[in-house]
Amino acid sequence: MREREYVRHRYRAVFSSVGLLVAVGGVLECSPLLMLIACPEELGDAWAFLVPGMILLIVGFALWGLFRSRSVPSLTTQEGGVIVLLSWSIVILFSAWPFMALQGLGFTPALFESVSGWTTTGLSVVDVSAAGKMVLLWRSTMQLAGGAGLAIIMISAIVGPTGPGISAA
Repeated sequence: MREREYVRHRYRAVFSSVGLLVAVGGVLECSPLLMLIACPEELGDAWAFLVPGMILLIVGFALWGLFRSRSVPSLTTQEGGVIVLLSWSIVILFSAWPFMALQGLGFTPALFESVSGWTTTGLSVVDVSAAGKMVLLWRSTMQLAGGAGLAIIMISAIVGPTGPGISAA
C-alpha cells in the first residue's frame, strides 16, 4: 500500500508539471495576438492562435490544478525526461495548428515547422514573403522560447532542480 501511494505521488508530480508547461505553451501561442495592436487588418487570422492557445491553457491548468500537491516533490532525471517529452509533444502538436489554418500547410509540413521552431533548428517550409505578421511573430516566438526553454529544461532535468552541476563548470 505504501508503494502504491508513492507511485501515485510521483504521477501527480509529473502530470502537474506537464500541465504547467502546457499552460505556458498556451500563453505563448496566444502571444501573436499582440500583433493585432499594430496590424488590426489581421483580426481574421486571430482564431488560428486563439483556439489552440485556449485549449492548451484550459488543459494545462486543469492538469496542474487536478494533480498538484501541497508538498513540492523533488523530481528524478527520468521524471524530468517524461515531463519534457509529454509537454513538448502536446505543445508541438498544437503549435502546428496556425500553420495549417493560415498557411494552408498539410499536417506533416506544419508539424515540421513547429518542431523546427521549438527545437530552434532554423529550417522552414513557410514562405515568409507571403506569410502574415502574426505567423512570422509566432515562428520567432517558438524559436525564442524553444531555444531558451529546451536548454533550461534539459539542464534542470540532467542536474536536478537545485543545479549544483551548473556552477561546477
